[in-house]
Amino acid sequence: MPDRLVNQFPLPPAGRGPGRGGRTCSALPRPHPAPHTGAGTSPRGLSRTVVLATLLLALARPAAAHPILTALESVFVDRDEVTISMRVYAEDLTVFQDLRPDDLEVISTDQVKPAAKKHADFLLDRLRLIDAAGERLEGKTVKIDDSKLTEPGYKKEQLLGIELVYTFSYALDQPPEFLTFAQDIVAPESGFVSEVQLVVRQAGSVVEYQHALTAGEPFTLPFDWSRQPDSAENGDEREAWFARQREKTLGIVDPNAAYARYYVTNRGLKLEFLIPFVGLESLLGEFVDREKRGFLEVDEQPAAREQISEFLRDHNTVWIDGLEVAPTIDRIDFFDVSVRDFGRPAEGTRISTVNSRVGIALFYPAKQPPAKIEIEWTAFSRRVLEIDTLFFGPDGVHEPVFSKYERADFFEWTSPGWPEIPPIRAADASAYVHPKLAVPVVSLTCVVLGLAAALFWLARGAKSFAAGAAAAAAALGAAGWFLLPPSTNVVVDHPFESPPPIPADDVFRTLLANTYRAFDYTEEENVYDALAQSIDGPLLRETYLRVNDGLRMRDQGGAIAVVDEVRVLDGDRESLPPDDETDAPGFLYRSTWTVEGTVEHWGHLHSRTNRYAGLFTVRSVGGEWKITDLEVLDEERVGTSTNVRSIEPPAP
Repeated sequence: MPDRLVNQFPLPPAGRGPGRGGRTCSALPRPHPAPHTGAGTSPRGLSRTVVLATLLLALARPAAAHPILTALESVFVDRDEVTISMRVYAEDLTVFQDLRPDDLEVISTDQVKPAAKKHADFLLDRLRLIDAAGERLEGKTVKIDDSKLTEPGYKKEQLLGIELVYTFSYALDQPPEFLTFAQDIVAPESGFVSEVQLVVRQAGSVVEYQHALTAGEPFTLPFDWSRQPDSAENGDEREAWFARQREKTLGIVDPNAAYARYYVTNRGLKLEFLIPFVGLESLLGEFVDREKRGFLEVDEQPAAREQISEFLRDHNTVWIDGLEVAPTIDRIDFFDVSVRDFGRPAEGTRISTVNSRVGIALFYPAKQPPAKIEIEWTAFSRRVLEIDTLFFGPDGVHEPVFSKYERADFFEWTSPGWPEIPPIRAADASAYVHPKLAVPVVSLTCVVLGLAAALFWLARGAKSFAAGAAAAAAALGAAGWFLLPPSTNVVVDHPFESPPPIPADDVFRTLLANTYRAFDYTEEENVYDALAQSIDGPLLRETYLRVNDGLRMRDQGGAIAVVDEVRVLDGDRESLPPDDETDAPGFLYRSTWTVEGTVEHWGHLHSRTNRYAGLFTVRSVGGEWKITDLEVLDEERVGTSTNVRSIEPPAP
């Protein structure tokens, strides 16, 4: 199995390790301090810049034509200097410095010592130390110890037991955040196999970390110069330190590993794939021409993105509900090794291909909430042998195994069911309309005309005719009251009744909550239908755009946040302006409120809280309260946080 990093540092190969249930996604098994064997030089009393461990270059070569070269390298890293003490066997000089025995099969010590000095330059050239910017650090030879050469000459097989000790030093301008180690003691195409077992120790820590470094396979190691645990035996202190490192790395602890994070939503499946550039290059081959070896310039990146896109469309098949789904590629970013928050878009700068990483976001759309998802992972190479994978579903977190070692390349997920979104109800305004009185205009007109006629005849002295006219008018009015249709009536505000007071606070809170709840739906038409329960007129489209824009986290690649909470901080009802000509009941409402939203990337959560102030116009429209106008008075971000997601396994 490939090495796994724990809180930024690698471990010797040890399998997949225990599951992550109940822990953060980066809580892998912890490294243990390497036991003190008594070999080498004790760190006590040595300068900060002196290496505390050695590199054993043991060449165990059978008689075959293609020997295997094995080395053990322990490196001490301080704030201003890296020092390496290297132990090699003199027999290496017969391979790399062309030492040849005489006719008696003896190599004289006078030949070995000059070759040993020449070999120092060879080792400095073939063992590379690279900084975070991708630039190679220049080393110098501090000392060559050839004191074990005590005889005048040796046979070739005797040189295998003679140690030469080299000490190299690399000056640093500042404490390194990352160092990349690489070796090409023999060229990969030579047919030889070489491997260096790195053993690295950082100043201030007693823990050693290991990694098998093969030719042409760079390895990057991060360093943290904040307070280190004082003792490897202090469990509480170590756990606290590890927790700080997990938070700082946001769960992505190994700069050499490939990570896949799947997220299931009711819209489909999202995949975030993070891979070292050298790993991606091993999948695609040398997929882009580069002007300068070891770097990818800004103007070369579009072509690289296109080639990566073509590769991704042909690999790692996804089926949703039995149908193969082609992905849309949302983003391809080239990240400097020091980047920790991969949700933020990468800046347009050149990157080092030795230690940079590529972040890829893909989306597999679904027409309805997925019931079944199947994934086949086929992107493996000599560098990408397994993928650190998490699958976040509504039922919890799964850990698919995609590993060439374990011949595992398939994962299937079945939905336990998606909760229905509760319907959004309109706010009823019918009870707050002013009571009306229907006046029968035609009937009253008949009565008035009859009474006028009666008064006219009464003034002329015709009392009996006046009485008859009045009676006829009354009868005609009564008949009209009952027989004429209501459309002939005139409706006016009731002069003796008033509507109940409008509960403005409750109405506003309902409308505001409904506005944000509408974005729980996935389809735009459903969002509009839900918004129409609370918004009216031209404001409907404007509100959709404004709220959708407010939920978009541009610093997280434009992802739409999920609304976690809407909180009204204060609110006051105000009267409609005196020149308002609308008869429908309504009011103005001045309020301040906050919206908290969350976006998830790479197993960690970005939360953001925005505060708004605005003046709302609320009216009764068709018997329902609706927001008909809004003036945003203020908007500001008041809080952000990033947390590593806790890993809870699915319920059995």
